[in-house]
Amino acid sequence: MNTPIVFLVYKRLDVTRLSFESIRNAQPKKLFIVADGPKNNAEAKKTSSVIRFLKRAINWDCEVMWNVSKFNLGLAERVSSGISWAFNFCDQAIIIEDDCIPDPSFYKFCEELLVRYKYENRIGCITGDNFQDGKQRGNGSYYFSDFPHCWGWATWKRAWSEYNHELSNWNKILQVIKKRFDQISYKYWITIKDMLDNGDVDSWAYRWTFSLWSKRLLTITPNVNLVKNIGFGTKATHSKSLEYQYPRYSIDFPLNHPSVIRKNSTADNYTLKNYFKTQRKLSVNRFSAEDFVNINNKKGLGCYRTKFINKELFYHNPLSLLSQNKEIFEREIYKFRSNKKSPIIYDIGADIGLSLIYFKRIFPLSKIIAIEHDKFRLKFLQHNVHSFGMKNVDLQNYLITKGGNRLLTSNNLFNNLDTKIKVSQIELEGLNPGSIDYLKVSSRENINLIINKNPDFIKNTKFIFLEYSYKKNNPQELTNIINYLSEYNFDCEINQKVVPEKERLKDSEIKVDISCTNRSNKH
Repeated sequence: MNTPIVFLVYKRLDVTRLSFESIRNAQPKKLFIVADGPKNNAEAKKTSSVIRFLKRAINWDCEVMWNVSKFNLGLAERVSSGISWAFNFCDQAIIIEDDCIPDPSFYKFCEELLVRYKYENRIGCITGDNFQDGKQRGNGSYYFSDFPHCWGWATWKRAWSEYNHELSNWNKILQVIKKRFDQISYKYWITIKDMLDNGDVDSWAYRWTFSLWSKRLLTITPNVNLVKNIGFGTKATHSKSLEYQYPRYSIDFPLNHPSVIRKNSTADNYTLKNYFKTQRKLSVNRFSAEDFVNINNKKGLGCYRTKFINKELFYHNPLSLLSQNKEIFEREIYKFRSNKKSPIIYDIGADIGLSLIYFKRIFPLSKIIAIEHDKFRLKFLQHNVHSFGMKNVDLQNYLITKGGNRLLTSNNLFNNLDTKIKVSQIELEGLNPGSIDYLKVSSRENINLIINKNPDFIKNTKFIFLEYSYKKNNPQELTNIINYLSEYNFDCEINQKVVPEKERLKDSEIKVDISCTNRSNKH
């Protein structure tokens, strides 16, 4: 194969072996090895083992050039500097990361199109990736897109020279984004830029995307996916979710070339919705890659802290934090409509306050009454309300009353806290708050106190969200709740929760989310 290959590696020998086998079968005449260095002594053994393997495995007639960093540059700097280095010695190249396995036809696909579009200044990239879920776009073997997916790709020196790591021409890029995308997608890309600026994501790929947009350069995209990414999991820097694994196929030759160079808007809109998921307005990385890994490595309950949306967040249960993050911010289970700028929200069982953070992001001026009886969780909740600078939030610690017994949280709990957030104490039974726009209630005990013993609480409520659990052998519990709410003019939707095995405490219980809308609130 005449086209040079740039192989990007780091410390994962297992995936490097599998990925390199594809390159060895292609047998390029020139191979550039770009390797990042270790972060510490423990990583030095891993990075060294990758280099040793490659030196033994390159066993065909091939000119090999090495660019191995002695220290860790980080993903964005290492990849971008390595590709720039390679283009000092060639005019075009195929780029493969250590966790990507191309189909054999990928190399021929790239090599043919690198020649065909070498001098076409409207094209900046060739990708081997297709995320259209089997949908054919156009009549050709490939189509043109705004998105330079980077799990196996190729480009020219003339295009890579436009790479702008600092995005110093952001105002120009911003104008392109405004013209090309709708308002939701526009906000999404602004959020990505903010994450780059804040160091929340260490990505060269977003910078490459923005750089191509600044010159209005399109990407050639095959009508079948030619590359399999095997790097998913907690050891990956970005690709942690199995949601983004796509099957790999071969492409047929001879290629059928499109007659016109024009972006396929249908394909790109599908990519925005289903791959980038821009319609999930808040579905962006809230943890840095390093913090995400650290949370995954935590074992058991404790007193932990991390960065969440650039603020300090205190938490006690790592598994619960990750689960809540996905449910609240990605699935947006608490999403509701309101014409008010300042809706009244009651959060009973507020835990550490992730729900409050979500409510304040969608309704910054909302009035929130957050109620938590557990003294351990309440301490974290206080810290987080203070850390996020939440305004118009009333924290309350309630007394559970059952048959005359009182479980009272001691005031001593709130001494010596580095927060000015005050907590008042209330009794839920008999509480009549008046009109409520959104009521969230967690746990069966709270639901019984509110729903069964205090019907006045829900009469003037527009939306109710219940996090409920019931015993498998007594489904009538759930039926009773639904029937009761129906009597008070609510339509209910039930979604059973899929609880990860590590979080299952009682196999005899079923957890459900119940979303309820007052019929008088429907239009």
